[in-house]
Amino acid sequence: MIDFNFCCRIIAPCLFLFSTGCYIERVARLESQYSELEVKLESQKSEMENLRADLVHTKDEISQANGALAAMNGRIEVLLAKVSGAPSVPAPTVPAVPPSTTGARVLTAKELYDEGRTLLARKQYNRAILSFEELVGLYPASDLADDALMGVAESFVARDDQRRALQIYLEIVKRYPQGDRVLQAAIATGRAYEALGEFSDAKTVYEGLRDRYPGTVEATMAADRLDELEHAQNTDRSNRNDPSSQFQRGEP
Repeated sequence: MIDFNFCCRIIAPCLFLFSTGCYIERVARLESQYSELEVKLESQKSEMENLRADLVHTKDEISQANGALAAMNGRIEVLLAKVSGAPSVPAPTVPAVPPSTTGARVLTAKELYDEGRTLLARKQYNRAILSFEELVGLYPASDLADDALMGVAESFVARDDQRRALQIYLEIVKRYPQGDRVLQAAIATGRAYEALGEFSDAKTVYEGLRDRYPGTVEATMAADRLDELEHAQNTDRSNRNDPSSQFQRGEP
């Protein structure tokens, strides 16, 4: 006769081992499923990041397109001004466009400035003006904006167009009164007036520089120019009042 207790002692451990094995297998299966879910979650996160990056890139391209359109409008205004003979003015203020690092992009302020300086050095004055004015149109708040306008003025001076250079100098003083080019533009304004024969306006500019910015290099230069203008005027008066000089000049 089979001993029941003996059988129980034999079978019970087997049942325990069997149930434990099933449990371990189930746990392993659950862990595998959990790992798969983690992989899928990471993949979805990566896809979301890619979508977010694509969205940012799309917004960037739209901003660039708007900026390029504004710059193009500015160039058209410059060309129209040249055709009509009106003084050139900087491109209208537009929101700054952040530079992009992928695909077609708008040049940065530094790149546009360097491009303008290179063209100016090569005596390609019209193209230099367009590069400088594009910088001002795209990046009006840049530290290089007033430098770019000075480049525009230099280009006009090189073309012997003192009237347009004068317009740019006045624009710098008006738009960037706190910029590091304002005093240079002011002294250049006086010299432009002199070149145009408008000595009274030149003296007004020089006197303003001398009185408002004492101790600066530009104030010293302005004072020197005032002395030279005064000396020239005195010499001219003396010559006009000297009969011998009138005779030498063939005046009656």
